[in-house]
Amino acid sequence: MPSIVVLTPVLPFNDQNEIVLSEQDQQRDALDEYNHSRQRRALILQELRTRPRIDIQLCTPPDDKTDWVTRIYSKVHSTELLQFLQTAPARWEALGNAGQDPIASLGAGLIPICIPLARTTASQRPSQHVVGQMGYYCTDNCTPLFAGIVEEFQRDAYLVQRALQESGTVVLLPTHPGHHAAADCFGGYCYTNHAAALAVHLPHERVAILDVDYHCGNGTAAIFDNDPNVLVVSLHCDPDYDYPFHAGFADDVGTAGTTCHLPLPPGTDWAQYQPALQQGLQRIRDFGGTVCIVSLGLDTYDQDPCALRRAGFHLRDDDYIAMGQCIAQGLDANVQVLFVQEGGYRMEKVPQAAADVICGFAEEREKLSE
Repeated sequence: MPSIVVLTPVLPFNDQNEIVLSEQDQQRDALDEYNHSRQRRALILQELRTRPRIDIQLCTPPDDKTDWVTRIYSKVHSTELLQFLQTAPARWEALGNAGQDPIASLGAGLIPICIPLARTTASQRPSQHVVGQMGYYCTDNCTPLFAGIVEEFQRDAYLVQRALQESGTVVLLPTHPGHHAAADCFGGYCYTNHAAALAVHLPHERVAILDVDYHCGNGTAAIFDNDPNVLVVSLHCDPDYDYPFHAGFADDVGTAGTTCHLPLPPGTDWAQYQPALQQGLQRIRDFGGTVCIVSLGLDTYDQDPCALRRAGFHLRDDDYIAMGQCIAQGLDANVQVLFVQEGGYRMEKVPQAAADVICGFAEEREKLSE
């Protein structure tokens, strides 16, 4: 079996393979009760280090002042959004204690306090004030901007750039998930959409994106709503029950007809999930793409604390091996697969689940090729 290339912007370990998160990373993870993305990446890396044929590669941007955020994401996000993401943290910090409105603060981070009417209202445009712009571009109050996050954006963008150079199975472990970020807005812990950026930069005419996160990949679907060459298949909790609530309904097939939402009810277990996954994979085969990007969310795990607030699924340990096997069985052998880490909040279960999907896929694909 060929090695699986795992790309990460950091290696947070000491010589004893113990996780060592910087004080800064711990503080950033502490901003939210559920979203500890830096710890999640470290735990997944720690688990993958125990698996065979895993080639973990550290990917840090060269010190040449390249604006990787603009280079990688400008085809999927507006210039205005990218400019805001890269300038807002410093502008917010420059206001100081006297200028930072407490109700616009989450710890040291900036959150929106004023959401505009629907963007279709022509008379509306973003304010010149950083707090006003935050409300214009951000869709919720749990995705803050803070000092130092721009460097994380740059590292995540460079990760996408490096993945484009690989021809086999690739795993991307960015700092932030991305599938809720749309062309002109961000939210749901997502700032820039890595799966979408991969899709537009890969040298393939037709690309499929398979989103298995518990929450609908609404940002990804919105970006490719009118694109006949990118198929977006998303398995997720029915939006009548959970986030993002306003998108992901089964009757939304996209303007180009290349959106396939497969909403599932609260309490879904593997017996219900597997047929939906097989249905989505059949749609990908019919589409005929030569590459499949898997938005790998692990918040489908039973008792995930973020999902459990309203609904939740009941997938368990061996189900993730089966998920990886099912993906391998459902795709043609010549289809390149790239896994992009999205959500997952039950930290004691996410590392094994992630590794099981990835290794289950690789082992099944090798078996099928014999």
